Formats: sequence, structure tokens, C-alpha cells
Amino acid sequence: MTLHGRHPGEMGYTLIWPHFIFPGMNITDIVNRSVATLATCESEPIHIPGTIQPHGVLAALDADGIFRYCSANCARFFGKEAGALLQQPLASVDEELAQALQPALNGGGNLAKPLRFFRHETHWDVFGCFNEDGILVIECEVAVPDAEPDDLYDQTSRFVQHIDRARTLQDLCQRIAEQTRVLTGYDRVMIYRFDKEYNGQVYAESREVHLEPFLDLHYPHTDIPVQARDLYLRNLMRMIPDVHYEPVPLLTVAAGSPAPLDLSDARLRSVSPLHIQYLKNMGVGATLTIS
Repeated sequence: MTLHGRHPGEMGYTLIWPHFIFPGMNITDIVNRSVATLATCESEPIHIPGTIQPHGVLAALDADGIFRYCSANCARFFGKEAGALLQQPLASVDEELAQALQPALNGGGNLAKPLRFFRHETHWDVFGCFNEDGILVIECEVAVPDAEPDDLYDQTSRFVQHIDRARTLQDLCQRIAEQTRVLTGYDRVMIYRFDKEYNGQVYAESREVHLEPFLDLHYPHTDIPVQARDLYLRNLMRMIPDVHYEPVPLLTVAAGSPAPLDLSDARLRSVSPLHIQYLKNMGVGATLTIS
């Protein structure tokens, strides 16, 4: 379930980024400053943007628990700027978090569920996963209030009862779209159906009455490049809370050209500027994609 629009036409971007350089420590950003166009979108390295969405904080640890990367807004969670984090052991910066992550660093794999911490008068959820290079990517997001068990039970019960009445595949998808919109509060929910060539069709839709219907519209396979499809298969849920966000650079210490950080499985990973413009052209303000 996601939002996509008609092909917006030729687009190209040159992102103008200030370089983050800290004298004396060789701290620099890893922002991908390459130009994105429709002609090159099939090869755009969307897994290494070098930036994150600003609704969270990201840090990355090596196998020894040493900070190798952090987002420029790291003080929101850690209470310290990048210069006080990079190349330092996590245990010397946040002992409580270090103890909680030690099983993962000792070979326990990705965190099965988020960890809850209280920092700077705010509750945070901390997620952790290893990338292909063996780096533990830590993502910190402000926690949302937990739903009451009775409310969660009622919502789940209504959802199941509603979709259980479906008698055809299309009816099932339509009911899922309707109940998902009730649960999430989004203005529009669409379910896509893809053919063998990955051309898409809006197979079911639930929307606010004032919105233009997209039901039964068809989209070419080029709307979702190969590398984006691969990430959808890896990340079953993807959120962009605000398409007008300002990306936050990732920082590292490097004497020469800094190595990129693979964010294939990161929740906060920045989105291709082509996709952001695609959504803006549709008048979309936020999206949630479930694959």
C-alpha cells in the first residue's frame, strides 16, 4: 500500500550542500552530491544517500562498539555533538545504551524490537540493525504513546471481522484499504497490483471524498526503479512523515574520501529527490508504504 502519481516529466537536481568539516579531527559529511535525473534514476544509489530524515537520530558502530558515523543532529538523543561521539566507544558516551546493545554487538544480530529510553525529558525508541558491512546502525525516534491493550484489541478485532467478510480478492483488498485508512488516519490508501513486468495498477482505494480518485490507474514499471523494488522487498514498511523535510547529513572521520554508509535497512534513510518531487507534484504531504 502506497502513494504514487502520474509521471511528472523530466526532472533533474543538483543538491547544494555545505560541507561539514571539523578542523583537527578530519570530521566530514558523507552526503551523496551526485545529480539525479530521470535518465539516471535506474542507477541512483538510493541506499547510500549520506543523509537521513530529520524526525530521528542515527549513529553507526563498528564491531567494537566505536562510533564510526553519526547524524549532524546527534545531540538530540546523545546530548553531545559529533566531535564528542566519533571514534569514541559507546560505553564512554552512554553506558545504559551500551549495555542494552552489547548482546547485539556480541553476535546476537538485529534488535528484535525497539528499546525504550528516556533522554532530555523525552521517551525514545531505539532500533538497531546490521548492514552488509557489519556496521550496527542505531536509529533513535521519539516514542509515540502506547495504545491501551483494550483499544488495540478492539481495533484488531474490527479489522479482522471486516476483511473476513470478503468473498473475492478485489473485495478483500478494498476492505483492507478501508480499514487501514481508519487505523492510520491517512487521507488516501491504495493497494497496488503488479504484473510480471512490474507495471502497476491501483487495484483498491479508500480516500477522502474530496480527493481525485486513482482507482484503476496504471503506471509503468519505470515508476519504481529496480533498486527501489529491491529495497521494498527488504523493508516491508517505509514512512515519509513530511515530504518537505530538510535532510540531515551523516558525519564521519576520514583522512581522505569518506566511505559511504549502507542504509538499505534503515528506517530514517533519506529518500531520492526524484521521488520527493514526484510526491510533491501529486500534492502528497506524507506517505506510508507497506510491501
